[in-house]
Amino acid sequence: MPFQAPQSLTNEQVYAVTGYILHMNKLIEANTTVNASTLAAVKMPNRDGFFIDDRPDSKAVACMTNCLKVPR
Repeated sequence: MPFQAPQSLTNEQVYAVTGYILHMNKLIEANTTVNASTLAAVKMPNRDGFFIDDRPDSKAVACMTNCLKVPR
């Protein structure tokens, strides 16, 4: 999104920008249609390079309601 105008792009524009970036990185062909279905099928190069962080302190769940305020 443009920094000065968040959420100003349509879904089609976001897919177009995403398609451009994927094409420039040689992940899809120039004429590939990018939408919700086709985007999910894109195989990212590092898809197998992630690991599960099984440290006990990494199990924290993000608080979404009634959260304690953290002093800054």
